Amino acid sequence: SSTSRGLGDVYKRQLEERVGAFVGVHLDAVLEAPHALRFFCAVLFGPPESRPSVNIIEMNRSLHERLERMFRVAIEEGELPGALKGDEFFLTVQLMGLIQQRMMLSMILSECAPGDVAHQQLTDLLGQGERERLVRFFFSGARGQ
Repeated sequence: SSTSRGLGDVYKRQLEERVGAFVGVHLDAVLEAPHALRFFCAVLFGPPESRPSVNIIEMNRSLHERLERMFRVAIEEGELPGALKGDEFFLTVQLMGLIQQRMMLSMILSECAPGDVAHQQLTDLLGQGERERLVRFFFSGARGQ
């Protein structure tokens, strides 16, 4: 019915808004403190003895578990197709990959481009329009279906 179809659209929008907010938090952090991303990568990929006492692996695991739970609930409540049941980890890895690729590109830009140019390119790369494209791509794929 049109009512149930309408409710499905509402649920879908709600999930897309949650994913968009998640993307926004990560990309805002990069825009606000690009040096923190460089530090995080240096710590994460540097020698284990130079790492702080904070367990970065456990923090990442916790983040992944929360995303997997969000996707599991979305599947159970019909916000995502039931055929995705069991693919919560895959969805989480794909979303994080899209976000992390933007983060790595931003780090390269901030290291390689002159200050004003880097700032504009970072704003373009991490801005609202690109965030919306990233979320659309996550939900629709390359074919836009």
